[in-house]
Amino acid sequence: MATSKFISWSHSRHELFQKCPRAFFFEHYPWGERDPHEDILAFLKRGKSIPLLAGDIVHEQVSLALRCFRDAGAKLSDLAAPALRRFDSDLALSLQIAQRARKGLKPQQTANFILDHLVSGERSEAMEEAGRQVIRQCLTNFEASEAWEAIRATDTSRWQTFTSTDDRPHFTATADLGFLRSAGVRVYTAFDLTLVDGDDLVIVDWKSGKKTHETEATTNKQLAGYCLWAISKGYKKRHVKVQPVYLLYSEPWKPRSVTRDELTQAIDRIEEHYIRESQLIRRGSDEDWNPAHVADRADFLPRPHPSRCGSCKFRPVCSAAKPN
Repeated sequence: MATSKFISWSHSRHELFQKCPRAFFFEHYPWGERDPHEDILAFLKRGKSIPLLAGDIVHEQVSLALRCFRDAGAKLSDLAAPALRRFDSDLALSLQIAQRARKGLKPQQTANFILDHLVSGERSEAMEEAGRQVIRQCLTNFEASEAWEAIRATDTSRWQTFTSTDDRPHFTATADLGFLRSAGVRVYTAFDLTLVDGDDLVIVDWKSGKKTHETEATTNKQLAGYCLWAISKGYKKRHVKVQPVYLLYSEPWKPRSVTRDELTQAIDRIEEHYIRESQLIRRGSDEDWNPAHVADRADFLPRPHPSRCGSCKFRPVCSAAKPN
């Protein structure tokens, strides 16, 4: 059995549930302190792939550039150099952590690691170089982008940025916003930046991956959910715009409005997820007898898929990911 204090919703939470309910359970329903698997699950939650590490570092470096310009008017240059040093440092630390874990030694409790280092115990030079190339290209493109030029021309005092250490922006689903079955659920929105441009609030989201029809469709769904956050804060729909920026490419700055249908579909996704998750849990109490949602791993069925299982951080403890 596992417990969680409340049900919430986020785009990443929804996507994981769609891909594999078992991985969702491992990620979002902490095990009890007396469970023998608690340590390894807490450790595996910090696992990353090399592409994800590269993307995280790109986001952090862009966020640093934004904060420096907002707080001191300083325009940083050569963003890639420190990012690449951080990438190499994180890879070296990851290998040390993985080697300790493979020997059965207790790993550091706060550091992230590359999952492939844990599974194979070795580095992949080809994957690492691909990660470096993503960092170089994304940050070089960012410095020369129309997006960065347009953002610097706005009122910096009205920027709102998001980083992994911030309290994530969120709102409560209410009937006034169009929610009926999931009213009261906390909805998290991890946008990278909002800014005011004239009468419009623009929500900006950096993308470090490839731009395909599939990724564009996913991004549009994600940004529609972010617009609900803006509307919940009192902004009129006609004044809320979105701008995804695919940093691997040189793209124009052209914020667009989200359609009424996109907002309706975003609400429907949240409501559907809430219902499906609610059907798998029950009200109960945690080990300290505090009210909690109680979940059983057996109810969250695995959804094996070769590519997904191969990159899943929980594959070392999931029987569905292991070959027969």
